[in-house]
Amino acid sequence: AAEAFGAATAFFMVGGTTSCVQAMILSVVKKDDKIILPRNVHRSVINALILCGATPVYINPQTDDKLGISLGMSVKDVKGTIEKNRDAKAIFVNNPTYYGICSNLREITDLAHENGMMVLVDEAHGTHFYFGENMPVSAMAAGADITSVSMHKSGGSLTQSSILLCGEKVNASYVRQIINLTQTTS
Repeated sequence: AAEAFGAATAFFMVGGTTSCVQAMILSVVKKDDKIILPRNVHRSVINALILCGATPVYINPQTDDKLGISLGMSVKDVKGTIEKNRDAKAIFVNNPTYYGICSNLREITDLAHENGMMVLVDEAHGTHFYFGENMPVSAMAAGADITSVSMHKSGGSLTQSSILLCGEKVNASYVRQIINLTQTTS
């Protein structure tokens, strides 16, 4: 799976992408650490922040008034938020959003890494990005550190099957320890 998705490590998760998101966040931020994220994150993100005590720094995504939907995070907003929160440990990105909107993931990842921040991506609705032609860039191809893919949403597998993908700079042994705290040991 890691090879297929272009990751250094892959973990098969049985608690859906909720378990992936919780493992990502708990592996990267601790009590009082700041994490930059869009206001329209899944509730699993908020629940993970409650568990670890990290402090959210929200970016309000732009809205398409004609369609009435939230868009991705703009690079300008991300850059401004980083400048005001240089002590943040990570940036969390929904890519794509529930409406299929993608942010400029490459540029956001570059900005985050230039400022010593990790990039976490909820790619629940973007599993197909890894296997199709003329698709938006996938999180791993954009250089993200950790991402979650929902095989059951856009990959054609049974429900609650997701994969947590880790890049080369991520301590996979530590991530495994975090997974063992929140997911079944069966």
